[in-house]
Amino acid sequence: MGKFGLGNNATFDLSDTHRLVLLVPSPNSDAVTKYQNQSWSEAGLVGAFALDANGNLYVAPSPRLGPGVKQAKPQNVIYKVDTKTGKLAPYVTLPESDAPTPDNPFGIVGLAYDCESNSLYVSSLAGSTADKEAGHIYRVDLGSANVAGQLDEADALGLTVGLSAKGKTLFFGSARAPQLRAVNLEASGAFQGRPRDVGALTGAQRAWRLTLLSQSEMLARVVEFNLANADTPQGSEIRFNYAIELALQRLGLGCVRRHFYLVDASQ
Repeated sequence: MGKFGLGNNATFDLSDTHRLVLLVPSPNSDAVTKYQNQSWSEAGLVGAFALDANGNLYVAPSPRLGPGVKQAKPQNVIYKVDTKTGKLAPYVTLPESDAPTPDNPFGIVGLAYDCESNSLYVSSLAGSTADKEAGHIYRVDLGSANVAGQLDEADALGLTVGLSAKGKTLFFGSARAPQLRAVNLEASGAFQGRPRDVGALTGAQRAWRLTLLSQSEMLARVVEFNLANADTPQGSEIRFNYAIELALQRLGLGCVRRHFYLVDASQ
């Protein structure tokens, strides 16, 4: 965003009533200026987001309603904020699924980017009910802007990509149980096999967001998730200690990939 005169330290923020804003710190004080391009309101209130190697931002609408948003935006559309223009526009529409209902207003709830395969992983709960696990995890090829693969019957929340002892791996939080799960990925980013359990939470806790931090820690933002409640609570953060070996590999386009080796329970 430096080309727009906003400096190089600006950061995207969704905490202000789930509206997409850019926070621009003042170089000489603690003051922060909020910037919002006029086009950003097109996505309504947003939830999940991810950045790619070029600085493009991908966001998905939240089913929440609020001031100026009387109806939720389509829950199967991913929007892109172009790093060159700063403008937001629809980017990918996921395959049609069951329409949102009062018992499940959710569609897309998680996004995660993988630099090596230039893939965007998307978790959607569309079509799921209290008795039926009908969600999907999609892989979007950002080179072609097409859905390149999908994992069916998988209700996932937060997502993150790393390396386990089994190779490239997508880790995610289950929406249906207090579990951290994982599925193997091919070098191309394609799904390989079915998900497995790799860690446990307790009670009604669900991993809404996942971040791999260091050689020994994964950070999970946990909430008491309910399919019928569009107003997901703030929740809390839990640090998990794992046998993780961290290596950094610097790739092209300014992308820094973090590789984490997780010794999981299925071995």
